[in-house]
Amino acid sequence: MTRGMYSRRMRSSAELREHARLEAYERELESAIKYMCEQNLETFVRMAWPVVEPMTEFKMNWHITLICEYLMMVTAGKIKRLIINIPPRYSKSTLVSVMWPCWEWIHTPNQRFICVSYAATLSEFQSMRRRQLLTSDWYQANWGRGIRLRDDRNRVADFMNTVGGAMFSTSLNGTLTGMGGNRIVIDDPTNPIETMSRAMRESANDWFYNTLLSRLDNKRKGAIVLIQQRLHTNDMTGSLTGLGPSELDGYLLEGNGWTLLRLPLIAERDETIVSPIDGRVIKELREGELMWPERESPEMLADYKKDPYVFASQYQQRPAPVSGAIFQREWLQFFDSIPDVNEKPTWIMSVDASFYGGRFSDYVAIGVWAWLRPNMYLYDVIRRRMGFTETVAELRRLFRQYPATSAVLIESAANGPAIIDELQKEVSGVIPIKPVGSKEARAFAVTPYFQAKNVLIRRAHWTSEYIDELLNFPSSAYDDQVDMTTQAISYMQQTFNRAKAAHRLIITRPNI
Repeated sequence: MTRGMYSRRMRSSAELREHARLEAYERELESAIKYMCEQNLETFVRMAWPVVEPMTEFKMNWHITLICEYLMMVTAGKIKRLIINIPPRYSKSTLVSVMWPCWEWIHTPNQRFICVSYAATLSEFQSMRRRQLLTSDWYQANWGRGIRLRDDRNRVADFMNTVGGAMFSTSLNGTLTGMGGNRIVIDDPTNPIETMSRAMRESANDWFYNTLLSRLDNKRKGAIVLIQQRLHTNDMTGSLTGLGPSELDGYLLEGNGWTLLRLPLIAERDETIVSPIDGRVIKELREGELMWPERESPEMLADYKKDPYVFASQYQQRPAPVSGAIFQREWLQFFDSIPDVNEKPTWIMSVDASFYGGRFSDYVAIGVWAWLRPNMYLYDVIRRRMGFTETVAELRRLFRQYPATSAVLIESAANGPAIIDELQKEVSGVIPIKPVGSKEARAFAVTPYFQAKNVLIRRAHWTSEYIDELLNFPSSAYDDQVDMTTQAISYMQQTFNRAKAAHRLIITRPNI
């Protein structure tokens, strides 16, 4: 053997050893990454991202860490009812509807998921993305031995694996007959347009309580995760948690057994974001800081803020602006007692009746107003659920309490006509009111009087609740006090304008 041949053989052996060493290192690295993916959802998300979003570069931000850790708490059984409110286009569906179920199957391949969105096309799209990830070469190479889809149950909207796990997708009010699971994921239960309809909101909430909730196989151990951008005070988040706008303070809230993770686009106060798993600090937020500065530009924020109501709801997760939507907080004026002047006020009652009494009916709102031109003083408010008999009895009591009342305004809808017929037999000044235009249009029509500081509100036990409804309108859960208010102010101004017109007519009438 020549020296050259021996040298080449030595080099070949060395290369083989180096190649084997590199292969062993790669296997160890792959094993370590696989282990880290199994132990931590955030790592899994990082590695799975190119599979699910091949055209979009993965960019890390603290909110991804936070959401992943709260989902891990659900997996661990520490949280059974979780709501995440976050602005649109922040990867919420990818994280919660796609990545998390596939990650859970690594640990519990027989887990059954029911995934719901407001539209069938959206829920089916997320279903396809889940299946895309589960059948990918990367996922199958790591966990394919235990997780394979069944050929006889592999459809667009639902599929099962060979060990009994299932992922079923449907739309709001869609069929769920025979379906059950221990994980329910609700991804945007209503779209922005539908949520502004009270009928659509109530339909969505009723479907949750009456249909979806019953689909949990194990009521004690099963978990429900809801993700949505806020759209209304009585959207599904508001209905489930029972938290009103004044209670939305901070990123972490509890209500009716639900954990609410509230992530506004712009921080509303200084806040320390901590891990629910080990308590470490994830982010130190400062008031006014953007949730993801690399994603949003000042120009984009200017566009978002063109509609204050939409910005407050969808981006700040506060379904009415802190300053108010139609009625602005800075316009509100308050008083403790009616000014003592020579002129006596004109007393008026305004009534917004309901269709019937009972636990789930609308409220009846009765406002007692003192009118001292140019100012209108809201002196008393009665608001509770009442039927016809209770409403009439309450009005009789108020007549005795405020005997100087000269006009009683009652909307001629719901129980109104019957109340009018009953009271006109015994009280003078009962006036049927037929509203003109939408509730929003009537509200806008009276805002100049608030802006001019001609409407004053008495400080009383009912004041806070009245203000909340006023500032949150038109997204407040109820609007009976707003209707009562617009009815009273419109009547007072129309009466005043008619009086001025009559006075001008007398002054300008020629002598005959």
